[in-house]
Parts: sequence; C-alpha cells; structure tokens
Amino acid sequence: MVGGFLGDFVKGRLETQYEGKILSGLKLHRAIDAFTDHHPIVKQSHQRFTKEFRRYAPIICDIAYDHFLAKNWSNYSEVPLQEFTSYCYQTVLKAKVPINARNTMSRYQEHKVLESSHDAAFVSRALVSISARLKRDNPLDKAFDDFESIKKELEQDFELFMPSVLGFTNSWLIEAID
Repeated sequence: MVGGFLGDFVKGRLETQYEGKILSGLKLHRAIDAFTDHHPIVKQSHQRFTKEFRRYAPIICDIAYDHFLAKNWSNYSEVPLQEFTSYCYQTVLKAKVPINARNTMSRYQEHKVLESSHDAAFVSRALVSISARLKRDNPLDKAFDDFESIKKELEQDFELFMPSVLGFTNSWLIEAID
C-alpha cells in the first residue's frame, strides 16, 4: 500500500531508493499506470472529451476513475470505504516516506479526500487543485462541465475497464510472488 501511494511521488530508478514491499508497491503502481495508459477502453474515455480538454484527458480520467471507484466501492471490496481509507491514512503516515508524500497524506486525512471522492464535487475540487499546481497555463479548472456532460459514458467505460485492470493486477501479483 505504501509503495502504491508513493508511485506519484517517487521518480527515477526504484531499486536504489526502496526495497521489499514498498519497492513491490512502487513497481505495481508503475505497471498499472502503463497498463492503463495503453488500454483501449481508457483511450476511448480520453476521446470522449472535447478538443479543448483532450490533451488533459489522462489527468481528468484518472480523477474520474478514482471517483467512480469510490462511488461504486462496494462492488469491488467487502471492506467499507471509510474503514479502508482510515487504514490507508494510518499505514502511509506510519511508514518512512518522503516529506512531500507525508504532507499530502496528512492533508488528505485532514480534508477526508479519499472517503469524499465518491462525491462528484471531488472531481471539481481535484481539477481546480491540479490546475493550480501545474506550471503551464491549462484549462483543467474549467474541465468539470465537460466531465459532467460525459459522466455517464465515462462511468460505463470505467465499469468495462475494472475487470481488466483487476485481472492484470492479480496476474502481476502472482508473478511477483514467484
């Protein structure tokens, strides 16, 4: 879990920075990202956005898919979302992680980001936040209306994609254990 969370914070060669379960989690995070980036259903989701937002579709879809996962959490886990997110916060904050990752997780916990991602307002807040953090001018802070107009289709894509990514993840984990 810690390595999975750190995947967005750790760059470069992993073997020189981490070992054990954290290294495995980082590798899995990268493998899932690569699988997702090349999946035809995800590419279909990207094409659903208007031209203005298509360049940023991978970012928007990532947020949207997180939203759909939280919204439909009980379809994918027997552990309630609130219980799972509490475990995530505790696990990552107890681990030895870079300060920027610790600060992010602390902020997530304070603002209940993970458990509130089931609400569509999460998508809007996330887009505005990411837009402000990007160095270049971008239209992400205006992308929520585009998301809203295709939300039903994106959620259908997500539901079609989940069995594939779950199967990929399970296969990856089995191979990693061998």
